[in-house]
Amino acid sequence: MTDLHVDHCPREVWSRLCEKIAANNSDGVLLTGDLSQSVLADGDANLSTAAGLSSRSTDVALASALMELAKQTKGPTHFVLGNHDFYGSSIAQTRRSVADICRSEPRLRYLTDVYDYRLAEGVYLLGEDGWGDATLGDYEGSYVRLNDFVQIEDFTSIPSDAWKAKLNQLGRDSADRLSDKIKRLPPDTKHVLILTHVPPLPESCWYEGHTTDENWSPFFVCGEVGKCLLAASQSLPEIQFTVLCGHTHHDGVAQVRDNLIIYTGASVYGHPEIEAIVTVNESGIDVLRVG
Repeated sequence: MTDLHVDHCPREVWSRLCEKIAANNSDGVLLTGDLSQSVLADGDANLSTAAGLSSRSTDVALASALMELAKQTKGPTHFVLGNHDFYGSSIAQTRRSVADICRSEPRLRYLTDVYDYRLAEGVYLLGEDGWGDATLGDYEGSYVRLNDFVQIEDFTSIPSDAWKAKLNQLGRDSADRLSDKIKRLPPDTKHVLILTHVPPLPESCWYEGHTTDENWSPFFVCGEVGKCLLAASQSLPEIQFTVLCGHTHHDGVAQVRDNLIIYTGASVYGHPEIEAIVTVNESGIDVLRVG
C-alpha cells in the first residue's frame, strides 16, 4: 500500500481498511509512505486514544494509524515514511518517535531504522524513506513548490534559498543509508525487495501514464537513491532488485535493467486501498496490482 493519507478520510474508513487487510490473511503488510501526518490539527483525540497516546503527543496522527494497523493485523507491518508523514513536526523528531513506537510494538518495522529482514531463503527486505532531492530537473525554473516547505520544521526554520541544499542533503543521507544496507546483505542473497517513498529514477516517476518532466523531477525523484540502485544493480548482477515506491499517486512499472525493476503505486486522496499483493518465495518476487 502507498500514500494512504488517512488524515484525508473519516476514521471509520481507515478502520474498515484495517479490517479488510486482516481478512486478507496475508503474512504481512508493506507500506511505502504517506500514511498520515506527524501532527494533525485539533480533533485527533479519538485516534490518539486508539494508540494509547495523549492527543497532545507529538506524532499522534501517524502513531495512531500505525498502532491500529498493528492491532488489527496478525503479521508484521514493514514501512517507510513519506514527506507528508513529517508534516507538523521535524524529520528527526518524527523518525525518533516512530522508532520508539516500533520498539514497543514489534509488529511494526520502520525499515529506514533497521537493516535487512529475511522474507524467504535468499530473499531480503530493505527500506529507506527517500526524498525529492532536487538533483534532477530544473529546480530554479520549476513552477512546482510542495507544501513540505510550509509544513515541515526543517524547511520553515531555514531561509528559502537554503531549501535546495537541504533537499540535496536529504537525498544523500537516504542513499548513504541504503548503500550501507546493500553492502551488509547476507552472502546467500538472490533477491532484494526495497521499499522507498519517492521514485528513485525519472523513468519510475509516473503521472497519468507518462513519466516526469523538468518541473516535477526536483520534487518527485530521489536522484541520489537512483544512483545507489544503479550502482548496486551493476556491481551485483547476480541479485534481482525489486523496488516499490509511491509519492506520485499514479502507477507504472519501469524495467530499468535485467536485474532492476521499479513498481510505482497509485492512490486516491480520501479512498485508501490495498494497492497490490506481493508474493515472495525463494524463486523470487511477484507484484500483482489489485487497485
